[in-house]
Amino acid sequence: MKDYRAFSRVKELFSNIRGHIADHLSIKTMAPLLILVLIFNGVLIPMQIGLLKPFVPETTLAQQVTIDVIEASKKDKTYPTVEITSHKNGDHVNGKIKLTAKVHDNVGLADIGFYDNSLENKISDSKEAVFDTSRYYGTRIIYAKVRDYAGNTTISSVVLNIENDKAIFIGK
Repeated sequence: MKDYRAFSRVKELFSNIRGHIADHLSIKTMAPLLILVLIFNGVLIPMQIGLLKPFVPETTLAQQVTIDVIEASKKDKTYPTVEITSHKNGDHVNGKIKLTAKVHDNVGLADIGFYDNSLENKISDSKEAVFDTSRYYGTRIIYAKVRDYAGNTTISSVVLNIENDKAIFIGK
């Protein structure tokens, strides 16, 4: 019961203090103070005569970055570079293999991908991929293709010798 009385007393005191503040700081006293603060900070008068306008961005940061990339890509005549770094022509592989490529462009890359035996069979949309060779035997060509925002495209390739168990492929 003591806690309730103490809480009630604190609540009553807070209510009285809030009432006194509200009585003395009415809208009539606050409005002139606010106007003076705005004038002394150099905001109100320039806004009234139109010298200072509120900042409204025309584009968001993401839109501006997109516009900048598009403008830069229109002038971009430099082709991107791509090099398959995980394997060399003639490497013997089997099972799951990791493919990696080193890529670069002076503006930025729009598309990166690995392809199996033609540019129709996409393996991955990144500069790293895991390729399962267990379904194949013989030679396969792995392509790495990059395209920049201007549409400049470069392709690199390696020929791999896949050596899985022949019995799987001849039905024995």
